[in-house]
Amino acid sequence: MIKINDNSRISEVSLYGKCEQNGTPTPDNPVDIVCNNGVLKARHQSGLPLGYTLLEYIESTETQAIKTDLTGFGTGNWEIYIKFMSTSKTQVSYASIVSVYKDEEINTYRVIFDKTDGQRFLLSGNSKAGGGNKTVDGAINEIYEATLKNGSVVFDGVTYETPIKGTALPNDVLLTMFGSTTGRSCSKARIYSVKATKDGVLRANYIPARRNSDNVLGMYDLVSGQFFTNQGTDDFTAGDPVSDPVEIYTDGTIETVQDSLGNTATAEMLLKVGDYQDV
Repeated sequence: MIKINDNSRISEVSLYGKCEQNGTPTPDNPVDIVCNNGVLKARHQSGLPLGYTLLEYIESTETQAIKTDLTGFGTGNWEIYIKFMSTSKTQVSYASIVSVYKDEEINTYRVIFDKTDGQRFLLSGNSKAGGGNKTVDGAINEIYEATLKNGSVVFDGVTYETPIKGTALPNDVLLTMFGSTTGRSCSKARIYSVKATKDGVLRANYIPARRNSDNVLGMYDLVSGQFFTNQGTDDFTAGDPVSDPVEIYTDGTIETVQDSLGNTATAEMLLKVGDYQDV
């Protein structure tokens, strides 16, 4: 995009010649493209930084768990979205897939696999605050989506009213995935995506990823830029890599150029990598 000052006669601006780079950025070879007053940057289309591989899912085998640093559940209207699959009947009862907890005592916004009565899922409120549970039918090896809210749950496209008492929680409870990081009630499950909003504002967006430098698996939060890995034992299982092209972008740098007649124009940094360029 080019912005022309009111008094300028410049009709075309090119900043291509001002940029230098050493090699082409790839997932395993991050490269900054240095310009006069700014840096062109590279990332994956998904938003992952270079050095990470986007995965379809990560899978737990009943010993893995992730504890995030997402807090503040004591106030506001929260919604937690999860796309997941339970992978086995032979797992502990009340195996947690996603939950908010503190010291193994306070739970809310939970999706739990319950094997005690066939195949079903337990959508749980906060029992410490008088909340209730809602049991829904389900099956293993099928992908489900659920959104847990203050006062209701949307599961597999159906809305259920359940007294989830989010406002009765302390603010220091944390969002966990796959189970407790102390090893209790861990699930055999796949997680494809987890998002959390508070009062309509996106607070976290976790996607499955592999860190290429050491092949560690986890959930990368596109909001905070943090990578959360297993705090249990053994290793997660990786889903298939997802096509996630590297893209080049600017950091919003604005430069002013001048022609031989003294006319000036301001322009956002234009991109040119190899044979590909902006106009």
